[in-house]
Amino acid sequence: MTTKVVDVWNSDQVNEWINAVLEKHGKIGGAVNFVGVVSMKGAASLKDLYRRAVGVVMGVNATAVLVTFLWRPALPSKGVSNSHLTLHRLQLFSGRSIVNAASVAGQMDFPASAAYVASKHAVIGLTCTAANRGGPEGVRVNAITL
Repeated sequence: MTTKVVDVWNSDQVNEWINAVLEKHGKIGGAVNFVGVVSMKGAASLKDLYRRAVGVVMGVNATAVLVTFLWRPALPSKGVSNSHLTLHRLQLFSGRSIVNAASVAGQMDFPASAAYVASKHAVIGLTCTAANRGGPEGVRVNAITL
């Protein structure tokens, strides 16, 4: 297992880390996107959402998951665009699994935590999209809700 602390908002750091894992191990045995933050200063209601708080919560909880799906290989695959959800790269994950951390908040309403709810709904949506696209490649993509 290889772990590293990276800034999940920084796609270059995420790309460098994934490429380093591939260089060291030759494949990726699985992936867990386990990130989350509620808000910068407690839960924000719909009435008092601030742009910065929403940006932080959406950035950490949802954008970080998307960044890993948009990983760019160090050596681009022949005839493959880097602008598509990583599923063309999922041959590296064939027969393996990707697990994303969602939340029960992604399945219901918590008015006092609107940004968090929206971000975890996004994680579930991204997970469903990746699962639908990855399934034919032999890749399981699931979300856990805690």
